[in-house]
Amino acid sequence: MKDRSAYSEKDEKQLRGATAWQRPAAKIPEPIGLPIEQFLSSRKTAFTRSEQILKVWESVLPESVRQHCRAAGFQSGVLTIEVSAGPFLHRMQTLKNELLTEINRQCRGCGLREIRILPGYTRRKQETL
Repeated sequence: MKDRSAYSEKDEKQLRGATAWQRPAAKIPEPIGLPIEQFLSSRKTAFTRSEQILKVWESVLPESVRQHCRAAGFQSGVLTIEVSAGPFLHRMQTLKNELLTEINRQCRGCGLREIRILPGYTRRKQETL
């Protein structure tokens, strides 16, 4: 068996070519910005609707109740709101239909069909550094 240093350049190229099929082809990385931009532009309408609904929701909901709840999501026409347990949960249940009507009145075409109230919101204190 020959010492590796004894191979000529031509021999080296042949040997590399003979085993090239065993190595995976080097993949050129795709820039991350393009897929992100495509995703955001495809979801622009949904983001705009959600923003409009949240602005109206915050303006319609009484401050005393708003402190004990948060909008958890908007998907397929359903606005999900997490609320502290107890009297605030009951208050949100009684306000639900009124809120739905008022949000749809102020935000025509936003596609809000239902408001779902979930218990479990806990207000976290802001940490100071």
